[in-house]
Amino acid sequence: MSWLLAAAAAGTPLTIGEGEVPPGWVAIDPPSSESGWQCVYDSRVRWTVGTAPGGRLSIAPRRPRTNPSVRVDLAGGTLIGTDHGEFEGTIEWKPKDRSAGFVMKNVNAIASTQFGGEVYILEGLGHLGAKRGVIFRFERRDARSWRIHRPVILNEAPRAAADIDHGQWTVLTHTGLIRVDLHKRSQQTVYENNNWPWIQPDSVRTLGDSWLVGAGPGVIRLSPLGDGYVEQWWVPRSCRSLEPVCDCGSDPRAALASPDPLG
Repeated sequence: MSWLLAAAAAGTPLTIGEGEVPPGWVAIDPPSSESGWQCVYDSRVRWTVGTAPGGRLSIAPRRPRTNPSVRVDLAGGTLIGTDHGEFEGTIEWKPKDRSAGFVMKNVNAIASTQFGGEVYILEGLGHLGAKRGVIFRFERRDARSWRIHRPVILNEAPRAAADIDHGQWTVLTHTGLIRVDLHKRSQQTVYENNNWPWIQPDSVRTLGDSWLVGAGPGVIRLSPLGDGYVEQWWVPRSCRSLEPVCDCGSDPRAALASPDPLG
């Protein structure tokens, strides 16, 4: 499997093999001190991982959030979700005919998936110490009506979700990864690092048996090791020093994106 790096300095995507560090980037260990984590938080660059054409993965500088954050086109209409952070968003059903739709207010739609003929929408908020996370299940009753369930209440605020795999939906939170079993309506912690709020993770994709998490100031690779995972960071070469001297984010050629506040 190969993937693309949207290299801001070069301006063109690069393709590399699985497991290789992107050209111009280096692999480093996570910070081991508060000053190192502060260096990470102060970095001007945030990165997002996504899916490129052909099923490959891409890494690009994070851009401002766009709405709608969720759009599910179905027979008879569309479910549309928005995410406005602390100002709350909506989930709306817009039917194609003239029948009445509905709007759920004060919710922030993060991601969606379909399983067993039903739609699941991940919703949540993490801001100023407050955190919540819910997975709504939208059950279609007939051509015009829905029954909405809350089958899973998360223990952390969600940030993103990976593709569903045999009923298993992996959710990225501020502090790690949670695997949700949509069959059993249960959840299990896959990986946890309570320092992750410093890096503000915002995206997650699978890379073979590993995970790639987009964050600041680079990309986190979680590789399986025994019964758990080991955390390694891939960062631009200009950001290779986090502690005791912070050199992160000093390359003026890098494409800059304003850090999102938590939530």
